[in-house]
Amino acid sequence: MKPPIQIDMHRVGNLGGNQHAMSIDEDSLAHVMSLLTDVYSDDEMACLREYSTNARDSHLESGQTRPIEISLPNLMTPYLKIRDYGIGMNESDVAEVYSKYGASTKRDSDVYNGVLGIGGKAALTYSSQFTVTAIKNGVKTVVMVSRVEDGTGVMEVVATAATSEGNGVEISIPTKPGNSFASKAEYLFSFWPEGSVLVNGKAPARIALQAITPTIGMSNDVSSDVIVMGGVPYPLSDGYNLSTANIRDAYIVAFVEMGEVNFPPSREALSYTAKTKATINDITDVVDANLRRVAQDDVDSQTSKPEAFKCYRKWLSKVGGTIASGLTYDGVTIPASILFPEHTVWDRYGYRGARTHKVIHGTADITTLNASLVILNYTGIQINSTYRSKIDQWARSRIGQVFTDHRFIEKGKTVDLSWVDPARIVDFATIKAETLNSNSTGYRKPPTIDIYDLGGRVVTLPIDTTKTLLYVSPADKISGSKIVALYKQFTDIQVVALGKNRWDKFLRENPTAKPLQTFVREKFSASQDALTDLDKKILGCTDNSYTARRVSWMDETRVDDPDLVDDILLAKGGQKSAAVDDYQAVRWLARTFHLYSLSFSAPVLGKNYPLLSEQSNGTLGAEHTYIMVNSCYAAKTNNP
Repeated sequence: MKPPIQIDMHRVGNLGGNQHAMSIDEDSLAHVMSLLTDVYSDDEMACLREYSTNARDSHLESGQTRPIEISLPNLMTPYLKIRDYGIGMNESDVAEVYSKYGASTKRDSDVYNGVLGIGGKAALTYSSQFTVTAIKNGVKTVVMVSRVEDGTGVMEVVATAATSEGNGVEISIPTKPGNSFASKAEYLFSFWPEGSVLVNGKAPARIALQAITPTIGMSNDVSSDVIVMGGVPYPLSDGYNLSTANIRDAYIVAFVEMGEVNFPPSREALSYTAKTKATINDITDVVDANLRRVAQDDVDSQTSKPEAFKCYRKWLSKVGGTIASGLTYDGVTIPASILFPEHTVWDRYGYRGARTHKVIHGTADITTLNASLVILNYTGIQINSTYRSKIDQWARSRIGQVFTDHRFIEKGKTVDLSWVDPARIVDFATIKAETLNSNSTGYRKPPTIDIYDLGGRVVTLPIDTTKTLLYVSPADKISGSKIVALYKQFTDIQVVALGKNRWDKFLRENPTAKPLQTFVREKFSASQDALTDLDKKILGCTDNSYTARRVSWMDETRVDDPDLVDDILLAKGGQKSAAVDDYQAVRWLARTFHLYSLSFSAPVLGKNYPLLSEQSNGTLGAEHTYIMVNSCYAAKTNNP
């Protein structure tokens, strides 16, 4: 990409004095190289961004259409690996890129990301060393790049060998415990085109966009307007926006061609040069010119007036009345309210409580009606407790909820309810014909009780009879964080905080309720029963990290023995099933509630190679290990 770092500056005049061109002090080169290495404020994102965009450039240059591959670090394999299948590198190529600051072969192109000549060293701002494995034209070159005490870097070629593998480069960076590479990779690669990258063997989730044009959209997945260039998202700084509309709860994401905006050497933000500002203004003009069309197209795509009204309300909330007002459906302007006759209201908790009252309205708000139950052909009889129970029973069984607000329209009166959700409309004769269940006679407010909410706080709420009820005594002092974890794992439960002196009465009224610890114990037993023998071996590796580390660092593609390959994959957890994930999650919960859990013995991995435990996983040690195991396997298979 042509140099993106531009300064808006114009020199006027000449004072006539002696002029001296600026240069770099040769004695300070180490200091300057250190500054260039540490230019990044987010070292983890720098590693992901710089090496993945280099890999992307390589695929573009070679015409490669397969995705680049990202392997995120885990407990068993604490390395970030970025692999491409592009043009590849030989030893001189690697030396040019990784031993020289400022060197770039892409400076005259507006196609590629690489231009500054410092991104290839980005890993040294995070780690003291990293490994480059480069393949080109049948030769594999393994290079260790390290940072020394004065801040400069050293590149050491540790191995070269012939190979049948195709061209490409893999960057391997040792990582630190508690890193955030997973969440940062999720964000970065959500902006990449479909099919361009795999993360741990899977396509990453792409950012959800409401399309405005083929290259511009609105998203709820970001926290500011974003310009994306070359797969790198650049959030706009405060004071800069990609629309003059007052957009709420969403932001603009615009994808631009290489070279359309400028950025500083860190590539972590935009440089607001004349070129960048002009691009921002162009995008803003396109967004403003198309927002109303997009909203209207969205409304037109709906299949009914009620759905069109919901869509209209969504846009009204998102972009305001200036853009959304006057949207139409089937040639009719969508109204905010409709003419409504005199009617009777039963407001469960409002003014007048459970009593009904007459309301004379010229209009009724459609949004309010969509949150109410509208009852047609009302005959004027008293809405007593029996009718209220019938209304609640009908609403709960047909819609899944009871309503606070009820509107009764008398028989013979007409009203256009075509914009109202038909699920909220029922004939009074239907209510009248409803047969009450034995426990539904007489209207009564739902009973309330002390319940843990989703945030782990004890609040007074009605019991949700659709969920599994669990109970625990406040005297047990269960922390809110444990309750939150429980709710995250099991979404169909409700936990009641109840003194032990009230348990008998509670169980008579709720006979299916269970003690919290009994529920967790049952779920834990079920998760254990679901494990296969292979699952238990994987858990044995997970629970005994020393055993797994014996072989988990190894690259299975470089091993000839299929049994050892299986052991390596087992140690890496690559075959872990959903049952293992479920067991580990429930086991953690069981331990927090002081319940017994099983442990699984570690399998013997690489048992045919006893010297593995003495091997180092450093680059040179690794090469010796592969030679040792492959030689042993060859000797074993060649001798009957």
